[in-house]
Amino acid sequence: MEVNKLTTAEIKEFIMNCVQDGSTYTVAQLKQYISRRTDKLYTPGQISGALMQLTAMDKIQSRGRGLYTIGGNVGDTNTHLREYRENMSEAQIRFREQIRECMETTAVNLQRIVNQIDMWEATDEEFEFLGEIRKLNDQMKKIASKC
Repeated sequence: MEVNKLTTAEIKEFIMNCVQDGSTYTVAQLKQYISRRTDKLYTPGQISGALMQLTAMDKIQSRGRGLYTIGGNVGDTNTHLREYRENMSEAQIRFREQIRECMETTAVNLQRIVNQIDMWEATDEEFEFLGEIRKLNDQMKKIASKC
């Protein structure tokens, strides 16, 4: 018996149809939208990969962890980069998603720790160290955005 499974291209089409109204949707809401319109099966990796590809092409935008809306650059002009990302394997997509999640989580945790420090009581050395942490945090956010 053959299992009826959605392709990633079909998933991307469903996601694009869902976000066309300009509202922001959670991943759970996007899955619910897809499930209501088809009885074909799909994996969490396919959803993650589709979201990653659509975000990379700026067809959708991430509004925070697990929140998505229509993108600002549906007509992406960087064809070479877009084609490269569209042709990534599921393993490459998962790798990039894991790196992005790690960087985002680490950046949030670092910021939470830095926010606990009373700047009025920080020594010059601690103040310099905090500046380095902020630079590192910014760099991690840049890396995450490329994933």
